[in-house]
Amino acid sequence: MYLWKYWRESRIVFGISMLGIALLAWLVLKGVWHIGLDHGHSGMPDPREIAKLLMASLYLQVPVSAFLAWVMGSFGVGRSLGEDSGSYLLTRPRRRYWFLWRDWGFGFLQLVFALILANLLIGYLIHRLLGAAGGPLSGSVMLRDVVSPVPLAAVIGLNCLAMIAFAGLIFGITYFSTISLKHARGVMLGAGIVLGYVILSVVVRHYWPAIELPNLLMRVFQTSPVSNEPVNLSEHMGPSLAMRAAVMMLFPVGAQLILERGEI
Repeated sequence: MYLWKYWRESRIVFGISMLGIALLAWLVLKGVWHIGLDHGHSGMPDPREIAKLLMASLYLQVPVSAFLAWVMGSFGVGRSLGEDSGSYLLTRPRRRYWFLWRDWGFGFLQLVFALILANLLIGYLIHRLLGAAGGPLSGSVMLRDVVSPVPLAAVIGLNCLAMIAFAGLIFGITYFSTISLKHARGVMLGAGIVLGYVILSVVVRHYWPAIELPNLLMRVFQTSPVSNEPVNLSEHMGPSLAMRAAVMMLFPVGAQLILERGEI
């Protein structure tokens, strides 16, 4: 029953995200249809340019996924506390953490579902572009500093993991903020934390170039300092992803500590 309550709160936002996915699917299928008509024509992209499209698709997802995660983080126990229904909710025969982790888990799964669908559609479009462009790279991507082609599925998977970690971090920060303030207005605090970190990163990079704070979005590609084109996959992505996952989990754990010890 509690998950049904969370669904009723978040269904409009989730529904809008699914409409966005449906629009993306329509655009992809329309593009694939045109690719089929133009197969073999000179208008097809150079296979070596596909890596640029993949990197661009990753960055284009950032504002949309950040906004979706930011809004989704406002639902759940924090909103209930702000609406003065938290005292009733948390006196039910359940521990407080039971409600919190169902909030966080269900909201995070909705984000993951949307991001996986989006990246599958992007991967399908790139796959068709590779096939239409011809050459030996069917299902693979050529990067300048890599001897052998990289499987397209691997690159799409890395893009998807990077976006999930990024969106999960924004979602966790926002959810933590709503619990901290005991109100849905915590979304503003969450946005302030993220914006403050971005500004801090820019300031540190400007005055202390030797110090570089971790990016909110995991780097999937190494880029050329001259042309900014992707030349290789980033190194140490495993530890980087693990670090982001650990930081992401700190926020629901912190929210639990606040909720368990706070007065309702």
